[in-house]
Amino acid sequence: MRNLFSPLFARIKQKYVRFPVSCGIVPEIHSPNQSCYSRAQENKVLSATYTGAGQLESFLNNPHLPDVVCIAASSAQRSGEEFAQAIQTARQESIPVIVTETEAVLAALGLPPLRGEELGKALADMGFDLRPEASVCPEASLAAITGYFYLNNEYEIVGRNKNVVPLLLEEHPLFSFVRRIPYGEVATYAEVAKELGLQWNERMVMTHLRRLPAGADVPGHRLVDRDGRLSEIYPGGVSSQRERLKWELVPFADREHVFLEQARWTRTKYRPLTNYLRHATAEVAFLEMHLSEIEQVIGAPLPKASRRLGTWWKDDKPHSWIWQEAGWKVTGVNLQQEMVAFMRMDSLN
Repeated sequence: MRNLFSPLFARIKQKYVRFPVSCGIVPEIHSPNQSCYSRAQENKVLSATYTGAGQLESFLNNPHLPDVVCIAASSAQRSGEEFAQAIQTARQESIPVIVTETEAVLAALGLPPLRGEELGKALADMGFDLRPEASVCPEASLAAITGYFYLNNEYEIVGRNKNVVPLLLEEHPLFSFVRRIPYGEVATYAEVAKELGLQWNERMVMTHLRRLPAGADVPGHRLVDRDGRLSEIYPGGVSSQRERLKWELVPFADREHVFLEQARWTRTKYRPLTNYLRHATAEVAFLEMHLSEIEQVIGAPLPKASRRLGTWWKDDKPHSWIWQEAGWKVTGVNLQQEMVAFMRMDSLN
């Protein structure tokens, strides 16, 4: 099974100086007097059991407090004493506490209702090292993993019980597409719907965009109406969208509209550059291009950010697919001379 969480962990590593610890708790999983707890760090999950709030507190404090606690409990369990103790213990330590249900998380991950060893095997297949063994408490491990999605603002709240569940950004066609929009450019809801296929329309794009939590690693602020108007749909509203686009040096026609003629991006805009690099003479390992030459190749203006910010050309940007898909990486940028240097990736070997 493909590891669904590798991209998530890569983004978490960029965000945190120290990789965070997520704690998962499942009350009354074994017996009324024995509950489960898991501490997860990256792809390692260490499980244990506790028999009361005091023992849980010792787990939470060893070796240091987790960054988030996720409690997986059914409706019945949420009315029980163990659940109340777990909530109280975590909140006494000023730890963020979220609540979910195992079945809701499994559904969000596209997995069938699994329990016990079957769930442990599914998590192991996804690349998680469950210790001391997979059969200890995979439900608590699943809750701990859910905590990472919460920490990275890649979650949604579903169901009558308001369960926090993962939002698989890489698996979602809209969010995957929006990630391809370069820094400093925008696309319209209508254009995105057209690119995604017949089953999509503007209303569907807007509906799914509303699901994004504020701060999610998807540049939803780069979507605008047909005439370039900003929209309340983006998490945070018009003012937040305006500020983010201005920060990216997107040109504005007025306070409520971006200048689409200069800022519009389409899926095919950079395809000529990708093809140009892909078909460059095989003997050439290094290539320098002037920004005006690149604009001549793509037949459109580059975004203002590409001329003002050297970081626009960094290989770790989502839009670096433009040259990386052709087998090149950027080795240098001189904005004063408006030159970009590319090198073939295979020349590094």
